[in-house]
Amino acid sequence: MPRIRHVHRPSPRLSIAYLTPLANRGAFEAARFIALAAADEHDSIPALAARRVVSTFTNSLALNAAWSVWNQRRSVKLLSALKETGLPAKNPVDVQVLSLLALNSAKENFNHPEMIPALAEACLDKNPDIAQNALVQLEQLTGALANAFCAYAFRSRKQAFEDLIRKKRFNATAPASVRVYTRLLNNDIHTLTRIDADAIPDLVAFTGDKSKDLASRARQALLQLKNETAINRFCRLWVDTRKPELEQILLQSAYLPSDSAGMRYLVALKLGRLDEARKLCCQSAEQIISAYNDSDPTIQRNCLATLDSVDESVKQSICDHFMDTGDLSSQKICMEMHWQPNQPDRRALFLILSNQIDQYLHMDFDQSLLRFALAGAAPEIRQRAARSIQSSGYVNLLEVLVDHSFRIVTTNASHEDILGLVDALKRQKQFDQLWELAIKSPVHISLDILNHLVETGYSPQTTHETGLFRQLAAILSEIKPIGRTDPLPPAILRASFRVPGNVNDLAFHPVEPWIAFATGRRTVALWDYSKGEMARIIRGAGHSVARVEIDSTGNLFLAERTNANAACKIWTLAGESLVPTGSHTGGITGLVTLADGNLLTTGRDYCATLWSTRTHEPIRSITLPSLPRALMLSPIADEAVALCDQPVTLNLRDLRVSDVLFRRPRVRGLVKSPYHCGALDPTGECLIAGQFNGQVVALQRELSRPDLPYGLLQSSSRPIRTVTYHTHQKKWMVGSTDGIIAFYDHDFDQKIAGLVMPSTEFRSLSIHENGQWMIVCEVEQKCSLWDLSIQAIPDLLTQPMGLMNPHDLALCQSWAVCEGIPDETANLIELVSAILQYRFRNDILVEDFKPVLPGEYDIIVDPG
Repeated sequence: MPRIRHVHRPSPRLSIAYLTPLANRGAFEAARFIALAAADEHDSIPALAARRVVSTFTNSLALNAAWSVWNQRRSVKLLSALKETGLPAKNPVDVQVLSLLALNSAKENFNHPEMIPALAEACLDKNPDIAQNALVQLEQLTGALANAFCAYAFRSRKQAFEDLIRKKRFNATAPASVRVYTRLLNNDIHTLTRIDADAIPDLVAFTGDKSKDLASRARQALLQLKNETAINRFCRLWVDTRKPELEQILLQSAYLPSDSAGMRYLVALKLGRLDEARKLCCQSAEQIISAYNDSDPTIQRNCLATLDSVDESVKQSICDHFMDTGDLSSQKICMEMHWQPNQPDRRALFLILSNQIDQYLHMDFDQSLLRFALAGAAPEIRQRAARSIQSSGYVNLLEVLVDHSFRIVTTNASHEDILGLVDALKRQKQFDQLWELAIKSPVHISLDILNHLVETGYSPQTTHETGLFRQLAAILSEIKPIGRTDPLPPAILRASFRVPGNVNDLAFHPVEPWIAFATGRRTVALWDYSKGEMARIIRGAGHSVARVEIDSTGNLFLAERTNANAACKIWTLAGESLVPTGSHTGGITGLVTLADGNLLTTGRDYCATLWSTRTHEPIRSITLPSLPRALMLSPIADEAVALCDQPVTLNLRDLRVSDVLFRRPRVRGLVKSPYHCGALDPTGECLIAGQFNGQVVALQRELSRPDLPYGLLQSSSRPIRTVTYHTHQKKWMVGSTDGIIAFYDHDFDQKIAGLVMPSTEFRSLSIHENGQWMIVCEVEQKCSLWDLSIQAIPDLLTQPMGLMNPHDLALCQSWAVCEGIPDETANLIELVSAILQYRFRNDILVEDFKPVLPGEYDIIVDPG
């Protein structure tokens, strides 16, 4: 077994010898150990050695350590050694100040405001020499240093500091709170009465100070303010806070502000200055209403007392304010002062709205004035008048209510208001008026009315109306109680197509009912989905057509692709022929049309190029950092985003890469994979991108928008082929190669629905710019046309039918032939359609939905 040597603990003297060179080089702990040894009041050999070392310190860190030990121990022997150095501490500031005082340094060494708090506390030090030195230094302070001392005294509120301020007559210049504090301490009331407006809140705050002397002086100064802006500020404080102590000062001083007529009016009412208040109350109806609503009874009482001198225009303004808003305070003022509008029709409506029905009947015996007033009244006023008439109990006024009930129904009135109108008509057995309401109200209210009319055995007077009533009664028998409708699918399949060869891209024509199919057979087929036949076949491409784009005016552009390293062209359709516009090597991966009519393309040659469609020449081109797989425009069309290994933002003015990047999130579960498709949200600040590994990720341009999606949004087992934002429905649509299209809400918070394609794999989709149709491309040469407009059914069924137009009728007729809409919803649509057909039966032209011929079609593309 090896022998273990016994290690002797070194003596303190040896430790000091060992630590001395370390301390002289700035080792704080070494210097601190030496200073602790020197602080030993016994004259031991280690203590003497330590003091000799401390007396030779010149390094600032070593001195900081030694002075800190002295501050803690207050050793006389250690202080003696430190005085031999003649050098103070540099840090921390409290130790620095004490070391300077211990060395009895000159005034110039206390020249930083940050030293003043420590200097102030030092004058209370238990060491009389240090305390005396500190006091001497404090008494010599001027300027910013004096301000710093006064500010510290204000925060600490120690008696010794306040005594020094009084003794030396320190008057701080800033900030306002300290300025007020020092002048109160020095009893400088004369200066405080001329203080500026900014200091008024601080002076007011001192009225509640714990020092009775300061509080009394503050109140005395506030009672003698000479500065007009300060008086205005004080009055504003009283108006805003209504504190009792401020009210006492205001009443005693009788200040009247000058900067605001409204505030002057309120203060005059409080002070009982009625002559002054009468001069002011004629200027603004809002001032009078505000004063009448004031919580102070004195102001309320004096307000009423001054209304006898109000100008006629102000009286009319208060009457109008009540009529326009229903404000009860305005009504009470008008009732107490017996004010009414001057115009007869307005007066009639005023009496109805204020429930003065008897007085109204005396002035408008045939209701002509009320009819005229209601005809030009805002919807909200008509609704209030309707409620007042309903509660009046006067049957002869019900006719006036019904005359304008259709306007009430077709405004933004609540369903409760409409139902109240219906109940009133039911009680009075006004069946003809109920029938008129039934064909103009929202569907669920119409159902209630129709059921009531059927139960009472009602029959309309005209033949046409009788036929409609019987048709609606038959539909009613098939409708369950409202509220039991089944949920709608996200879309309805309307037609399917078989296209020979691969369909690489597709697009809707914005004007004609055509779908453009870009095929692998070097052609673009334009299919008319309203007739179920081919509209046109465009030939002339040299390679497979990879992209097809149609701008808002109907101009068609297409782009090629190939597996070989050959030139692939961009073509513009001009009349009957294709005109080459540009090219990329190896194929075009992105093609978008710009607002100015030009094109932006990306290709497998890593280039992004801006092309002129007028000269068919490149305007500008740049090289991208990696292969672009997709291209999209920002919502405001001033930028484009190319999906490379990282999204690249291109400024369309000069085709330069933007410095602001879409940031890829760092979240658990997100696996880096090439981006294949994407779409920008309506703000352009968030990019939703689909990856080859089946993940959908949200990237933000800036990370300061918590309202935007960010992070991993969806994971699928198959690659993501399409990400699209449906602008009209405010939904996201994500399609993957497993044949599922997922629908998400605007914020991507929840999945709304899913759509499973008939085949096993999904390739791409396109949405018509009106948001009504979606065309989907699948493998095995299959495409399908889907109706997205059915999502508008719930909103349509909640609208008043009196607001619906011929386009809504065309929608209902289109939905009537859809298979897949739940029976209950289909019955409601049938009822709405029957009513709208009756309403528009005399219209020469009914605006039509773009028709679709349902079925299955073979699109024959001659390869040429």
